[in-house]
Amino acid sequence: MKKIFACDSETPALGCRVDFAHPAHATATAPAWRGCAGKMSLDGSVAQRLDQLDKRQTELLKKIDDQAQLVKKLKDDRAYYRSKCDEKE
Repeated sequence: MKKIFACDSETPALGCRVDFAHPAHATATAPAWRGCAGKMSLDGSVAQRLDQLDKRQTELLKKIDDQAQLVKKLKDDRAYYRSKCDEKE
């Protein structure tokens, strides 16, 4: 019995089991997670797949760093404008 994990539309982080031996899933030919947002398909050998994952991890870590810098800037801006508002009161 071949089983894979697929995303559930209401809870994509949790996912659900798809059993291809089950009659309801008998027409499924490809893993359902391939269509989920945020998932990437990995192709090639194991070394190539690891390289693809490493590149994606680097992209995501950069995005996290950029977002952290943006949050800090926005908090600084908020503090600045709050102090300006307090000065006028």
